[in-house]
Amino acid sequence: MKDNINFRQSQLYKQILEGKLTHTIMLISSDDELLDAYAKNIVSTAFCQSEEKPCGNCSACLKIEHGNMVDVLTFPKDGEVLKSGELTSMLDGVFELPFENDKKFYILNNFSNTDVLIQNKLLKTLEEPPAHAYFILKVKNETNVLQTIKSRCQKIFLPKLNGDSLAEVLKSNTEPQLLEEAIAFCDGSIALAKEYVNNPNFLKDVNFVFDLLKNYKKSWQMVDFASKLYDKKDEILDIIHIYLKVLQDTTYVILGLDDLLTLKNHKTELELIGSEFSVDALTAMIKHTNVMVEKIDRNCNFNTIIDEFLLNILEVKHKWPV
Repeated sequence: MKDNINFRQSQLYKQILEGKLTHTIMLISSDDELLDAYAKNIVSTAFCQSEEKPCGNCSACLKIEHGNMVDVLTFPKDGEVLKSGELTSMLDGVFELPFENDKKFYILNNFSNTDVLIQNKLLKTLEEPPAHAYFILKVKNETNVLQTIKSRCQKIFLPKLNGDSLAEVLKSNTEPQLLEEAIAFCDGSIALAKEYVNNPNFLKDVNFVFDLLKNYKKSWQMVDFASKLYDKKDEILDIIHIYLKVLQDTTYVILGLDDLLTLKNHKTELELIGSEFSVDALTAMIKHTNVMVEKIDRNCNFNTIIDEFLLNILEVKHKWPV
């Protein structure tokens, strides 16, 4: 079984092999697919029947892959947020012995979205778990998790994947340029990389963002760029991700931090954008774009949001000149 996420190089993998796995593990990442992959690797390694763990071929690994392992329970069942009734049902079964193995794993999805009262209800079990029970908490934002729970967890901050690992995970017959660009812009996120390679407009959106930042210099151009963005409402969040990535790497170019670049194939374009915008201007643009995303989430008038976005680009360029 190929190790696409470098799991076998982790300390956690060694702990499982040595029988030293802690009873509560908090996996922390903004990438849902990476969280899923790590959780699956933990339980597959713990139950795998082969010497090379996880093998992906033994009966235990196959059951886990297809969601049929009775000693691996995932909550909430609806994939959303753990609720009180479901937690009660889960805790009622915690002290029941495993069916097929010497361990039972409870995988809790979206744990950082779980209500504080429900987290408190789980706390006593995490403090004194039965010997056979292990908990994997999948967390995007650890600040939403009670400190009393965090103190009882082994916290694992999942590393972003490098380009080779992402290419292997994607296992795609995608056209090479599209695959290369998707990996460069996804910032190590499996989920975002998959979204990009499956988006037929991705490369066009990349070209649009570079055109905007290189060539939008006068207020009279706003009508043309605005009309194009009005038509891109369904893909605006992808465009924002691309835009923020370009701003980030432009900042690195200006500061001489070339080792941090992922958009290396676009360095000439980044240098050109850097000649137009100062670091202060780029910082202000990033802040404004984050506010823009909040307005989109609140369903504010889309065209107004776009107009404000384009006006901000000209304003910061003049307020913080190079």
